[in-house]
Amino acid sequence: MLMLDRPEPVENLTTWVYEEGSLVPTAKLCEGKSYSIVSDYLGRPAQAYDDKGELVWQVEFDIYGRIREDTFNNQPFIPFRQLGQYEDQELDGLYYNRFRYYDSNTGTYISQDPIRLAGNNPNFYAYVHDSNAWVDPFGLDVITVYHYTSDKGYKSIMGSGVIKASDPGARGKGSIKGKPKAVYVTGIPPEQLQISGNRGKMGLTGEKSTHYIAFQIDESKVKLVDPQNPTLRLYVEDNVELRDANNKLKKGVSHGKTSCK
Repeated sequence: MLMLDRPEPVENLTTWVYEEGSLVPTAKLCEGKSYSIVSDYLGRPAQAYDDKGELVWQVEFDIYGRIREDTFNNQPFIPFRQLGQYEDQELDGLYYNRFRYYDSNTGTYISQDPIRLAGNNPNFYAYVHDSNAWVDPFGLDVITVYHYTSDKGYKSIMGSGVIKASDPGARGKGSIKGKPKAVYVTGIPPEQLQISGNRGKMGLTGEKSTHYIAFQIDESKVKLVDPQNPTLRLYVEDNVELRDANNKLKKGVSHGKTSCK
């Protein structure tokens, strides 16, 4: 006999806790137990600890986000991979990414970008330009970019909460001629600023790169200064608001001093 007035039994319930306002998982709750999750700098889960502080899960990723080392041979315990991606255990190497599947075997999506050319990438199957620094949590190309500035500029930006568009041809040394008034950024993070002369290639002097502000933005809003180099010199045509409606820094915004001298 079918009973309709009984509560449905709850089985195999797992609750995931995320960092506020982001897709970075911080805890797993299941079967009366809790586990803390430690993620790497890209937001990918790397370790999990039980309520006694014992390490129970640990993995390392390759450049495409595929697990190359599984310490406890328990890969499915935490199914999250690249930020915003969930591994489908029934499909080898495929990660569900909201709007499409990502193939960690090739580092590409298996279907076209639903926003097509608005994603600012002629390859509709591509992931991000630099998987060591950028993420795409929705499969729609949201990227992290960096704006470098002087100590004076940094204080002004953090005081107002806005990076204002400026004329790149009127800044003296390191100026960029023939480009519009905009917010100029790069995909190069602070720790890579000195590598292979990146700072000089961007037209940055030591004084103009003492501080940085990083923020996340839809890649379709980011334009290239040099089409041959999709990460080095970029720009956003509008002012960039760093604070939300509650006057707090938006998720994904970070800032501070660089190591450049």
